[in-house]
Amino acid sequence: MDFDPSRLGLPHSFLIPAYSPPPIKCTKPNERYECGRPCQTECATLGEPCLVANIRCNDACYCIPGYARDSTAYPLPPITCTGPGEVYACGSACDNKCATLGERCRFINVRCKHACFCISGYARSSTGICIPEDQCPPKKSD
Repeated sequence: MDFDPSRLGLPHSFLIPAYSPPPIKCTKPNERYECGRPCQTECATLGEPCLVANIRCNDACYCIPGYARDSTAYPLPPITCTGPGEVYACGSACDNKCATLGERCRFINVRCKHACFCISGYARSSTGICIPEDQCPPKKSD
């Protein structure tokens, strides 16, 4: 059924113009305006899935690819891990270390920790470098 303005006491020629908000101007470097996801790329949630279902695109200023917002909402390049066998991820409170290889992490994660972690099959040596687990020195027995 079509809308009949006369039911509201309005003339048949009554039209409501569509509202168009002014375009958003992105003012920070490394961002652009687009119609995108409901979740922004942020350092604090890097690597976590967006849990908001997108019904329609969202007009906003988004970081350009390769950048993420810091706690001040300023777009920065994401952290890159420079060591061999490392990857930046949102992971456990404990990194895989040679000194604690095979032990359970004693901390409970309330939220994942953003840091450089050793990749699977690698552990952090006493010098702070990720090495293959089979190259870790044997543990001293008590």
